[in-house]
This record gives sequence, structure tokens and C-alpha cells, in this order.
Amino acid sequence: MNNLSLSFSSYKKIFYSIFNLRCKPLKKDTCNVCDALNTQMKDHDAPDLRQKPKSHQEVAEMARSEMNDDMKCATESTDLVVLTFDHQ
Repeated sequence: MNNLSLSFSSYKKIFYSIFNLRCKPLKKDTCNVCDALNTQMKDHDAPDLRQKPKSHQEVAEMARSEMNDDMKCATESTDLVVLTFDHQ
């Protein structure tokens, strides 16, 4: 078996052309959980419902912060590649 070395630019070309995957900036959209909680709050005025969006947004913000930290590390390192996915 041949020991084939592949450059990063070659890897990117294969990744984009064969697998048809692209990198693009994030778009601002709404979360299904947030939408459902906002609908429930419009229908019912309960104090416990007001806390749920806040805690949900805190978790989302923490995940976003972790993603940004990972992306920063990837831009500063030649040995690290970070892939992010929107599981929507």
C-alpha cells in the first residue's frame, strides 16, 4: 500500500468538489425551542415560562462561545481543523 501524503489545499479541493460541502457565514434564524416557548408565553402568563427562554438562551450562548473559541484556535493553529454543523 502506498503512503500518500495529501496537502491541505488538495484536501479542501476534494472536500468542496467531490463531497459538495461549502463553508458559509452563519445566518440569523430562530430556534424551534425559542419559537415554541414564545408562543406558549403569549398564550399563558406563567412565571415559570418566563424563565425557560432565559435558561435555554444561556445554554445556546455557552455553546456559541465554545464554538467561537474552537474556531479561534483553528485559525491560530496549522494542525487543527474545526467543522461546525447546523443540525436543523
